[in-house]
Amino acid sequence: MATIESVSDAIINMIEREGSLTLSELEKHLGVSYNLIFLAIDKMVGGHLLILQRQGVDYILSRAA
Repeated sequence: MATIESVSDAIINMIEREGSLTLSELEKHLGVSYNLIFLAIDKMVGGHLLILQRQGVDYILSRAA
């Protein structure tokens, strides 16, 4: 069973490999519920680990400096 922490780790690993990802790309690769993805993103954006930016109809996630 996936946890917020395991989803957060997976997101960070993917962003470190790719540089940045769209929310759509992230959802396709993780295979977990949107609920867990959004909770993990919210926690990391609030903790200044990630930057979330809107781009058209999607969102881009990247590492905070």
